[in-house]
Amino acid sequence: MIEGWKKVTLDKIANINMGQSPPSSSYNEVGEGSYLIQGNADIKNRKSLPRQWTSEPKKFCDIGDILMTVRAPVGAIAKSIHKACIGRGVCSIKANNSDNEYLYQFLLSYESKWKSLEQGSTFTAVNGTDIRGIKIPLPPLLEQQKIANILSTVDDKIEIINQQITETQELKKGLMQRLLSKGIGHTEFKDSTLGEIPVSWEVMKLEEVAEISRGKFQHRPRNDPKFYGGEYPYVQTGDIAKSNGKILKYSQSLNELGLSVSRLFPKGTIVITIAANIGDTAIAQFEIAFPDSLIGINVSEGLNNLFLRYFLVTQKNNLNKLSTVSAQKNINLETLKPYKIPFPPIEEQEKIATILSSVDEKLAVLSEKKTTYQELKKGLMQQLLTGLVRVKV
Repeated sequence: MIEGWKKVTLDKIANINMGQSPPSSSYNEVGEGSYLIQGNADIKNRKSLPRQWTSEPKKFCDIGDILMTVRAPVGAIAKSIHKACIGRGVCSIKANNSDNEYLYQFLLSYESKWKSLEQGSTFTAVNGTDIRGIKIPLPPLLEQQKIANILSTVDDKIEIINQQITETQELKKGLMQRLLSKGIGHTEFKDSTLGEIPVSWEVMKLEEVAEISRGKFQHRPRNDPKFYGGEYPYVQTGDIAKSNGKILKYSQSLNELGLSVSRLFPKGTIVITIAANIGDTAIAQFEIAFPDSLIGINVSEGLNNLFLRYFLVTQKNNLNKLSTVSAQKNINLETLKPYKIPFPPIEEQEKIATILSSVDEKLAVLSEKKTTYQELKKGLMQQLLTGLVRVKV
């Protein structure tokens, strides 16, 4: 053990309060009684966010207590910002003879241990004995406080970035609603099948201004390895959902044999998912192949592909409503070809696309910044909470 440190079990330095669910008949959404924290669903961004109340509370947590989920997912850590009743899906932890923030940071680092136990097993819950027996490396109090201060400062920075991301996302949402229906600087409007639009705009069917074609991969099973490992990028539905609007990378590629049962779409193709996660869209940044669970849209002259992609983003919910319900929800070419889109003059399309893409660029910068601080925090936790690097007090 590191000089000056000791290893203790959690019950020696904290009070642990296992939750107990009140009768379900006492639950309400009108504010009667106490807030109820039942489990992970009542936690957001590592803070308590109860959805309902109970008029017959059994066990309580205080503001500032550490919350830990005890049922899948096990070990998720948060802070309570409510005095609330805690149900059987959580326990509350309050430090004594130790620093509460240090304990919070240590339990955050311990989350990965619970996750490794959960993976590939039937491990779905822990009890009070498991929690009380967690072994904790404990430096002297002043060192605990210094470590906690360093780590919580990084947390504060991440929280600020999260707020900036939320604000920027709200800005983008408002801009999309306004620009894609009212345009830029218009004073005269007319009624249309899409609602009120500027007088200079038209409404077109998608097939009138774009070529719409389904992806292709004729061979079954699709995962036959003899088709893969070549030079042709190949994406599937999940890749589009994770792309943030631009296909910049891919997890699979086709060889010549694979390409012979598929087809290439040009750079600039809007790729839209038509099964599973319906209506996810992204623009290919290079030639690309994909299966028939995706559709490629190639715009004609006079239509900006980025403008169209932003409009399609706003149509995701509507496309879901139009999907046929069979074994799996899906849409098809017959749904997309006659789909109505706004059609401003090309110069205005380009201006709208530029405004919205600049907001996306800001979001990308913030996301990268957040990742950097998260990696910094991870490294600091590994060094400071193990004593690998000592802090001066």
